[in-house]
Amino acid sequence: MQEVEMWRNLQHRNVHRLYGIVYVANQIYSVSPWMKRGNARDYIKLTDEIVDRLAILRDVASGLE
Repeated sequence: MQEVEMWRNLQHRNVHRLYGIVYVANQIYSVSPWMKRGNARDYIKLTDEIVDRLAILRDVASGLE
């Protein structure tokens, strides 16, 4: 719940919005925008396009900062 509360208050271009949470069978799940190509790691592994990995790392670091 602490992570959910922290995420709920974040506003950054490199951090997805938290739409809400769902409880299923005593488990809590966070709901965020659907990413057609998955997460960054899967995108890099599965894409046929040339990927600027350094740009992705910069974006992740910026969001974490």
